[in-house]
This record gives sequence, structure tokens and C-alpha cells, in this order.
Amino acid sequence: MLSDETLLLSAQELARTGQRPPVLLLLSQLSQPAPTLKIREKGVSIGFRTISQWNVTAILKAAANDGQVAQLADGWRLLGPGFKVVENHYRPEAAIISETRHSLRTHLLQMVVSPVVV
Repeated sequence: MLSDETLLLSAQELARTGQRPPVLLLLSQLSQPAPTLKIREKGVSIGFRTISQWNVTAILKAAANDGQVAQLADGWRLLGPGFKVVENHYRPEAAIISETRHSLRTHLLQMVVSPVVV
């Protein structure tokens, strides 16, 4: 799973190319199958409020027509072709490395600013 910050930045970047990619990215971050409302709520909860103005169901139905998602009785499931749309932004190991690097940098800065005297 991507951090909320990474997810927001990726969704914003993908939104420049259209509405479908960020919706698929948000779906990839949820337990599937996921209902449309959960996808919209995930977007709003991370600060991607633009999604509240979109017809997410229509976006997902178009993606289903292209074989990127499947509409099941209890929600939507991301399929292989849909994952390929977002794979450059969805790299769990890259997110972990990025967050670890940030945590280490923060820790080192704290050590420099207030060194521990033994």
C-alpha cells in the first residue's frame, strides 16, 4: 500500500492524463472488490477532492469495457490490464524505500540539531 501522501501525489499526476488512471490507482489501494463509494471516499480521505466531481461509476464502466476492471456483485476488481495503467505509480517497494529514506533523513537531522550528550 502506498502512503496517503504518495497516493495523493500519484493521483494528481495521473489526473493530468485523464480521470481513469487515478480512479484505477485508488482502486488498487483498496480491498477488492470495492464499491464505487469506497473508491470515492478513499480519494477524498487522502485529499484528492477532485474525484467528488467525477462520475466514478461511468469511469469504471468504461474501464470494464476495455478489460481493465471487472464489475462484481459487491464492487469492482482491478484486472491485469488495469494494473498496467498504474504500475509506474504503484511500486510498493519504491514507496517503502522512499518512506524509509524520509524517516532516516528526519532522524539524522534531529541528531544534528540536538545531539545527545553521553
